[in-house]
Amino acid sequence: MPSTPLSLTANFTTQYQFSAAVSPAGAGTVTPSAAAYYNVGSVVNISATPAAGYVFSGWSSGATISTSSTTTAVIARPMTVTAYFTPLPTTLQTTFYTKSGTLASRLWTFSLKNLGPGQANNISITGFTLNQTAGPACQPPLLSILPLAVKNLAPGIATTVSISLNLSSCSSTARFTATINTVENNGASFSSANIANLAP
Repeated sequence: MPSTPLSLTANFTTQYQFSAAVSPAGAGTVTPSAAAYYNVGSVVNISATPAAGYVFSGWSSGATISTSSTTTAVIARPMTVTAYFTPLPTTLQTTFYTKSGTLASRLWTFSLKNLGPGQANNISITGFTLNQTAGPACQPPLLSILPLAVKNLAPGIATTVSISLNLSSCSSTARFTATINTVENNGASFSSANIANLAP
């Protein structure tokens, strides 16, 4: 028998890559967490969960698409959506920790703790002043250069930072109150601490 002609048709479906990102990095998580390809017209469920110290603020893909942490995206092109998070308000607690070095290059080390509830990013010590409260008058120069950058702190986390001064002109009986000013989250919050009875 003669063979029957066979015609085959290949059908293709257009797919585009979809991915979700987080800004700033580490501020939360997104679902789906990995990039994948979807058919055109597919509806992708997306959700965002803030990390401790952050609140979700919105989704964007070139323009704001939703302010709800759970929403959908329709695949019509290659697409990356970004979940944006904002640090909650925060307060830093500054206390004296220890001292080291010579009088001419004394290091006063302070503990900075984030009391929350927000994340403290881009912490910077912007002000350090001394008020002498006892002993013969002296004017110790500040050797550290301000502003002084400090690492990011999650709620409840502490770190230490050292301030260098030349106290060689001061008596051992001198006492000071230090005022330390800090800025957090690019100026979104400010903290100030007065630390008394500091000795050379």
